[in-house]
Amino acid sequence: MQSIEEKKERKRQRQRAYYQLNKEKERERKNKWREENLEHYNQKCREYSQKKYDERKDIYVVYTHLNTEGSIYIGSGNLNRVKSLANRSKNHKEAFKNELQSRVLKVCETRQEALELEQDLIDVIGLDYLINSFNALKRDVRHK
Repeated sequence: MQSIEEKKERKRQRQRAYYQLNKEKERERKNKWREENLEHYNQKCREYSQKKYDERKDIYVVYTHLNTEGSIYIGSGNLNRVKSLANRSKNHKEAFKNELQSRVLKVCETRQEALELEQDLIDVIGLDYLINSFNALKRDVRHK
């Protein structure tokens, strides 16, 4: 006859075996579901990202980039451009490679209004205090 302790131990072993079996079955089920739904999930993510991008691309702003070292950049563009470091000058990338604090200064009705306000702010502050490059300013003048 088995003792109570032996019965309890056998019960624990059966529970562990059942748990392990179900754990593996659950893992297999989840992996199968992931494989079946991964493309659908990725497509939904792409659609959501595109929708968010499209919503923001027609909103023009004037913004500033700051860091703790005192570097300041004044820029204008659509709302997607504010936090992006893509298509920036070497000077800008170097200044903000470790830290980027961005602030929207004003939301504008048109791109032209944003460009004009950006140029006015740069004129008031002065290039000596900004990291804005001369080439970027020449580009802005051509759009006027």
